[in-house]
Amino acid sequence: MVNDTLQHYGTKGMKWGVRKDQFRSYKDKNATKATEGKIKRLGSEVNMYRYFAKGAMLKKRVKFDEEWYNNLDTGKQYIEKGHTLKRITRGVDENVLAGRLYVAKRQDDADMYRATIPYVQKAGAAGRKNYHSVYQVEMQTKKRLAMPSPKERVDVFIETLQRPEGRKWLKENGYKNEINELNAKEVGLKYYQRFNKYAGDQSSKFNDAYFNTIKKRGYKALIDDNDAGVWSKEPTILLSPKGDVTVTNVRQLSADEINKSQRKVLKYRQYGKVK
Repeated sequence: MVNDTLQHYGTKGMKWGVRKDQFRSYKDKNATKATEGKIKRLGSEVNMYRYFAKGAMLKKRVKFDEEWYNNLDTGKQYIEKGHTLKRITRGVDENVLAGRLYVAKRQDDADMYRATIPYVQKAGAAGRKNYHSVYQVEMQTKKRLAMPSPKERVDVFIETLQRPEGRKWLKENGYKNEINELNAKEVGLKYYQRFNKYAGDQSSKFNDAYFNTIKKRGYKALIDDNDAGVWSKEPTILLSPKGDVTVTNVRQLSADEINKSQRKVLKYRQYGKVK
């Protein structure tokens, strides 16, 4: 493991908690090489194939229909003050808290992303002897963060579709008819899965309109419905991370850490009941 832990130091003008040698503008650094043998690393590779195969099958079974909508929870959710959040990313720069941020608020989700992020971002990287610039960023919430209920997340999407940004987005995504109060719910449920697939696009005006509406209702975060219950349990999107969290630790992950997480990834996905 690279001993790259940092907390309260830096240089003048830098963002707190992020060292200059961890910026993305610097060359990729190799992690500590794997000490494990080929057989163990092969187990990591096999498990990742199984994980994505099972996830793909589960994804196909998810139906955003009327029955699903009627069974959605209506209770608000919260992340308590002082809660630790983690994010796995390739490289860290001065914009570590810029924009909307995808994080894990559960340890098992963080472990799962430790296995999957290197795999997704580097063409099926699993069971490798080495990985380049895979970092874990730890954050702590400064205050209690309110999140909308599952039902409200969908209702805001349906509402946003009826605005100019929504009508344009629907047209760009193949919907040729007019949307109105009578058919908005039906159209919204049909397109909700597609929206979540691309919700991470921070250049989309429609995405901005949706998330800004969530923020105007007083919410600071929300569950990512694209990954929840399929790839992870309660993946979370922070809407204003700069004001709501503090970076407490940034370190590069070793090859052994990543490979071990990949071997355990199927264990992490034993979901049980996820709201």
